[in-house]
Amino acid sequence: MVIERIAARAAALTGAYGVTGQRPELVDAMAIATARTALVNSELELFTHFVYQKQGERFVNLRGNCQVPRGVFTPWSSKGKLTRTEGDTVRRYLLSLRRPSPLYHYHGRRWYVNTAKYSTLEWALEWGNRFAMTPEKWLEFSAD
Repeated sequence: MVIERIAARAAALTGAYGVTGQRPELVDAMAIATARTALVNSELELFTHFVYQKQGERFVNLRGNCQVPRGVFTPWSSKGKLTRTEGDTVRRYLLSLRRPSPLYHYHGRRWYVNTAKYSTLEWALEWGNRFAMTPEKWLEFSAD
């Protein structure tokens, strides 16, 4: 896969062994996880901007109950912008977040956005920064 080759080359050029302080067998995995988490966090931030678009006080890209409507694909869905592996990993991570109230939650085969607790884009982005995917979390939740 292309991302693995890019990560391996980046690790060789930046001296990832010393920078990350990882055991040699984990350096490639850590470099790949770093690249993937950068992509994933960027996609989650773009999606958050998308769902928080408002017209007056109404969220235009969410249903009235803050459900992500059919036809709007989350980045972690099979039709989203992430690969299957990336989407599955993000989904497992998001489902593991129970407390404090997660921004995105799954109920009854649908995803919802917690606009009751995170009523503004700024609060939602703050949640995103606080619970951003890290390379360590990627390795924990990845099934690779």
